[in-house]
Amino acid sequence: MKRTVVLFLTFLAALSSSGQNAVGEPDGWPMNQYYVGAEADVGGTVAACVVGGAYYSGVNVELRLRYPLGTKRTAYYNLPIRYGSSREMELRSGCGFEALAGYGIPFAERFRLTPSAGIRYTPIKGWTTDWSLSEQRSYVFSGLGALKVEYALSPSYTLVVTPGYAVPLGRDAFVRSFETSCPAIRTWYGGLFIHVGIHFNF
Repeated sequence: MKRTVVLFLTFLAALSSSGQNAVGEPDGWPMNQYYVGAEADVGGTVAACVVGGAYYSGVNVELRLRYPLGTKRTAYYNLPIRYGSSREMELRSGCGFEALAGYGIPFAERFRLTPSAGIRYTPIKGWTTDWSLSEQRSYVFSGLGALKVEYALSPSYTLVVTPGYAVPLGRDAFVRSFETSCPAIRTWYGGLFIHVGIHFNF
């Protein structure tokens, strides 16, 4: 394990030294830049993310696709009278997306801060555990505020950490019915989160 960590740090140091002329120049960060990347999203859920975006004269536009990992909860659902009684329902958070816009501010030679705001789309699916009710689908839109912190390893690679907060803008009766019996689902579309990943710039 120690050997792996040492090799990884050596690799990062090599990338960093090779990129000193890229971001440390008097002109600083490029004003126009495209990027793609891979990130981990840690918050109420853990998700793998694919991200892409661009900077135009410092203005940043970004789209992130989120793939929740192991997100599942069992909750008690009061079904309509025609179904007979209340039943347990299995809930899952589906693949969603985030769209943000912000402005990049170079900080020192190799850092850039990008405050941003945007929106998150979170689909939610449910099935009764005895399969007596067909699949139910809903979704939640949330407003986002975030601060992206970037560190340039080289002209092509950037380490990225983005803490932020999500606030649900509205949800239907299906989602609201579970927020008391299964409060954990609120973290699927609201609360603190942090994205950690690496971007490839071109």
